[in-house]
Amino acid sequence: MIKWIFLYTICQLFYLGSSSQSKFDSAYIRNFDLPYTIRIALEKTGAGMEISPDNAVIAPGASFPFNTGTNLGVYLSYKFLNLSVSKSLHRQTDNQSLVVALNTNSGASTFGGKFGFYSNVAEVQDKKSVRVRSAINLFRFSPFWLVNTNYHKFSIAAITDQSQLQRRSAGAFMFEINPFVLRAAGKNGSIIPSADTYNFIYEEMAGLQRLTIVNLDFRPGYMYTKVFEEGTWYLSGGLFLGPGFGYHHAKAETSTQSGLHWQSSLRMNGSVGYNADKYFLAGSFRYTNSFTPVSSLGVLADEGLFMITFGLRFNALENKLPLSWRELLD
Repeated sequence: MIKWIFLYTICQLFYLGSSSQSKFDSAYIRNFDLPYTIRIALEKTGAGMEISPDNAVIAPGASFPFNTGTNLGVYLSYKFLNLSVSKSLHRQTDNQSLVVALNTNSGASTFGGKFGFYSNVAEVQDKKSVRVRSAINLFRFSPFWLVNTNYHKFSIAAITDQSQLQRRSAGAFMFEINPFVLRAAGKNGSIIPSADTYNFIYEEMAGLQRLTIVNLDFRPGYMYTKVFEEGTWYLSGGLFLGPGFGYHHAKAETSTQSGLHWQSSLRMNGSVGYNADKYFLAGSFRYTNSFTPVSSLGVLADEGLFMITFGLRFNALENKLPLSWRELLD
């Protein structure tokens, strides 16, 4: 796993140093001179799981939008590097996370991803009688490649890191490739209990202790941004839906199951914001899930984020770097 993270980081740095920003239509997109931000966010968030029995065909209903509590998160961003930490505001969930994300935008393509460590919640349920929340430790590594078919007029950066301004309304068809590795383990025992009730409902997966899912998702979709006053105000939204395939390995108290699978995946996002030259204010949500059949279980691995963000744009840090470093970053 460490080798994957190291290799991915090196590839990102090489790509950033060797690529240049693709041309865009200046009537639609404006670059900010000071694109570096600090964010403090109130989140309704989590990289969690829902586990339901006998759902190889029909997926369990997601407790949309998010099911893992409210966190206070702090985000520090500088160009392609983002670091975030969060802590639950509620004792009953007691979530916390540490996430490192990388992101580069070359116009037509956006490359990025993140690896995060979570102390979180898995929700175990059947249709009526059983509903249990289990504390888990969860690791997720999730790179992505996003193709923008209308990058001359539609800016992804304008609604993600606010380093650009969408001056006129525009939309774009997108295509996203998103592999990810998810590893979950019961924090104080099993993810699924092993009492008689659970043995009857979850069969050989009762007493589930560890679960690993490796997926490759393909998601076509569409995004649109409506702007007002040449980008001073904006509304944006997008929907991606597609298939995928992968490998799973599950270890329970009395059995071990592994194999290949097909699954469906979904991503939704939306935002509203106000832009000024030296600061911005934005509210946004992002929800991603991937439903995977694992033996007698249906596993919905979901990741949700709702943020209210105030950002400042500044270049003091960059100006203090040696000139050779600034040239590499540019």
